[in-house]
Amino acid sequence: RAAGGAGRGGQALAHHGGLLQGLGVKGGVQQGVELLGLHAAHGLLLVDHALVHQVHGHLQGGGGGALAVAGAGLAVETLVSPALEMNRALAEVSSLDVDTKGLRILDATAKRYAMSYGGTAKEFVDASYAIQSGIAGLTGEELSSFTYASAVMAKATKADASTMTAYTGTMYGIFQKQAEAQGKAAWIEDRAGKTAHAIKVFKTSGYEMSSAFTSLGANATSAGISLDEQMAILGKLQATMSGSEYKAFLMGVGNAQKELGMKFVDSQGKMLPVLQILEKLKKKYGALDKVVDSDLIKKAFGSDEAVGMLKLLIQDTA
Repeated sequence: RAAGGAGRGGQALAHHGGLLQGLGVKGGVQQGVELLGLHAAHGLLLVDHALVHQVHGHLQGGGGGALAVAGAGLAVETLVSPALEMNRALAEVSSLDVDTKGLRILDATAKRYAMSYGGTAKEFVDASYAIQSGIAGLTGEELSSFTYASAVMAKATKADASTMTAYTGTMYGIFQKQAEAQGKAAWIEDRAGKTAHAIKVFKTSGYEMSSAFTSLGANATSAGISLDEQMAILGKLQATMSGSEYKAFLMGVGNAQKELGMKFVDSQGKMLPVLQILEKLKKKYGALDKVVDSDLIKKAFGSDEAVGMLKLLIQDTA
């Protein structure tokens, strides 16, 4: 049985789905953050000019000896190298049509993230390149929001950054219309918070949640199922199953209502919430623990995967 369910009965899925509402990345991405480390005119990262002048003086006057000069030169190289790497990373992002203002916001957000959560600002910018490559049309501010949310999710769920970056792209592809309607920055913060909470409640991982949504694809969204319900169901399934069982159920539900002589859609022809379908099935067939009932459901839904999902979830249905 999937871990993380709070109590038994039909309230389990509904409860967990409800817990996902209204959650977001705490604090979000601050707007207009101070542009630390960027020269306003040239976009170059600043270094310790006093140290540079000190070395220059040694070279000009010959004082301190070659060893002192070499040591100071090494210190400058150590100081400047991260700045140069950061500049190169920002230059790569700029090649994806991110303007100067967007780069400055990204640079500031990357440094703020590194100071708060560890890692390097360059790694943050590298992740932003992957996101901008996979999601067309993000503004510089939106790109910073998407990258920040993905990075915080990775920390919160103990997943690697590349997994959650790919997950962000997958989720945007599935829920693009919702993101555009809500506002992309607000949507990504909301979605990241719900993901982190679902992973905690169902005792799963960022990698498993990402794999589940990749397997499910847009099938549930096309059927009009909300993100909250999708996360609740996928979370329940992940202890023993994956998104493929949910997908199989969705693919077979239309034929199943014909085969079983039941109605699984509302007055507008949209699919009912899974919890309501489970309640209907349990009322007629019980817990599906009889071979004859299990075979009938398999014939109706067309696959063992769909039956497996129903048998698991129907146990927690009133």
